[in-house]
Amino acid sequence: MIGSRVGGVPELIADGVSGLLFDPGSEDQLAAHLETLLSQHGLRKQLAAEAARRATALSPDDPLAHARQAELELGLGRAQAGGDSARRALALAPDTPRAAALAAF
Repeated sequence: MIGSRVGGVPELIADGVSGLLFDPGSEDQLAAHLETLLSQHGLRKQLAAEAARRATALSPDDPLAHARQAELELGLGRAQAGGDSARRALALAPDTPRAAALAAF
């Protein structure tokens, strides 16, 4: 995740932990962050995992946050299908196709 240091964005994105921040109007910083994420697969995965974890922590009752966390865990190979995040998403919104698909995947 890349965001500008404006408004509440820095409160949501911890620079270097759950994403990368750039100064407003700094096209050079934005371009550098894009290049960094495109070239550093490990960092990209690390930031994405932390961003998803933080989103789930900030929205414990949001089934979409849990569904995204489950998708990320499956994509990173950290969890099995039907894991905790998928079950939580399904429990919060059982009629959501996305949650049901993750639980059955």
